Amino acid sequence: MKIHEFSSLEEMNYPGNLGVMEMFKFYQVATEAQKAHMRILLSQGKMDEAWGFLQKVTGLELQKLSK
Repeated sequence: MKIHEFSSLEEMNYPGNLGVMEMFKFYQVATEAQKAHMRILLSQGKMDEAWGFLQKVTGLELQKLSK
């Protein structure tokens, strides 16, 4: 199998999901400005804002992590 054969794979959306595939998707579709903004949010520890921004850019809906 070739990597391009997996281009339509999606990670399941479930409570406790780490969002790795969603972040990968973000970096595939985001503009350079959006990527820079994401790096700033992450470096400042603004995780809720970063995940909200990711959802806005990708159109994906993430589950909240249970505490």
